[in-house]
Amino acid sequence: MPELRIKGTAFFLARRDLLSLIESGRLTRASLERRLEPADLPHLDAAPLATSWYPVPGYDRMLRVLLELEGGGNPQYLVDRARKGMEALMRGGMYKQLERAEVAVRESGRDWFERSGHILATLPSAFFNQGAWRLSRDGSRAIFTLEGSGVELPACVQRIVQGAVEYVAEQLTEGRVDVVPHAVGQGRVLFVGTERRKA
Repeated sequence: MPELRIKGTAFFLARRDLLSLIESGRLTRASLERRLEPADLPHLDAAPLATSWYPVPGYDRMLRVLLELEGGGNPQYLVDRARKGMEALMRGGMYKQLERAEVAVRESGRDWFERSGHILATLPSAFFNQGAWRLSRDGSRAIFTLEGSGVELPACVQRIVQGAVEYVAEQLTEGRVDVVPHAVGQGRVLFVGTERRKA
């Protein structure tokens, strides 16, 4: 099976923040190199390209360093950084399709899932080079499930996907959404979202 890879847009943010830790003196280059694998080091020295693919295991190791040093070991740190990253990508003009879908849902008055659920279903495919993703929803309970198959996501990367899915779902539903990741067997992962109804 080919190695799982992630798009450069996500990889760029982790690399940038690691280099900022080195520049601020909170982390030395030598200490960082000890926490990573030799194969990860060339990716620190060359700026990632937004449209290129980078190894998920190396990305996960970078996230683990950030989680420890910036997040104090709290996984919510990774969720929050993913949410901020998605917001920045949208502000920067990427993912115009998502912005158009958000407007269409508001203007049409139709249910978000019916009108633009496909946007959420294709989000992981925009970031990972493999895996099949399927979105389903129980509207009566306001719960949706994004299921990935043929993909092994390390725990830190699951938290990044969780944050990205939460942020995008909240733009589409115009309400709060809580997403919980579940690894449910080899090559399968679920992200279960609960839509918090507006008061």
